[in-house]
Amino acid sequence: SSKINEAFKTEEEEKTEIELKENIKKLVDLGVSEVFSAKIINSITQKNQKVNFETVKNEIKSQFSAIDFDEHTDYSKNVIFVGSTGVGKTTTLAKIASKNMIENKNKIGFLTLDTYRISAVEQLKTYADILSSPIEVAYEINDISTAMDRLSNRDRIYIDTAGRSHHNKKQMAELKEIIDIIEDKTVYLVISANINLNDIIDIIKMYEFLEEYGIIVTKLDETLSSGSVLDIINLTQKNISYITFGQNVPDDMEKFDIDMYLTELLKETFR
Repeated sequence: SSKINEAFKTEEEEKTEIELKENIKKLVDLGVSEVFSAKIINSITQKNQKVNFETVKNEIKSQFSAIDFDEHTDYSKNVIFVGSTGVGKTTTLAKIASKNMIENKNKIGFLTLDTYRISAVEQLKTYADILSSPIEVAYEINDISTAMDRLSNRDRIYIDTAGRSHHNKKQMAELKEIIDIIEDKTVYLVISANINLNDIIDIIKMYEFLEEYGIIVTKLDETLSSGSVLDIINLTQKNISYITFGQNVPDDMEKFDIDMYLTELLKETFR
């Protein structure tokens, strides 16, 4: 029966199917996964709605109805940044720290655990000097408590961790141990927008040991397909706390706004 129906489609049915595939491809070309793109477009079609900017935007938001997009958690004393090598953790940390210092007049301090790369320590020291803020370096896990004691008079301590391969279970276990030591914390998982979906899925899966975390998506300026942000939200069912789109500190960063993001993503493709 299905083969007969397939073979004897009406002209209208064939036109509808072609339009369906074209609209799915439009989202895929924006960087959204094919599975999530199909889910969005099929849902709109089943509601007998025309696929356009408003319906696509509203359908995406309805898929995320359980997520509080007004929530931006950054209230703990200790703010920890984790993620793979090269995602821009140190620069992002400096952006958030400097904005907090300027806007909230907080006394800030820095702690770096990234002693694998000499350049990372020097980079953070440069930011600390510019902001006239103290910095501590912990070379071993046992050094962390002492370093944090020396920064105890700070309102907020920003902690940079070494970039780790999400495929290296030993490194991930060490990172979990470090995070467990630190109390009163906000943890940010930093993910680059310019990596493929399979890597994003692997990264999110390997950081499942985090009890609670926020997400920062970096390097949106380095990709023409920023739709992967939607898959990150869909996979984690979490709001994106911040997005970054350049190297300038403290600029080139903003709190994530779902409406603004969807407008920028969809406005040229769906009219």
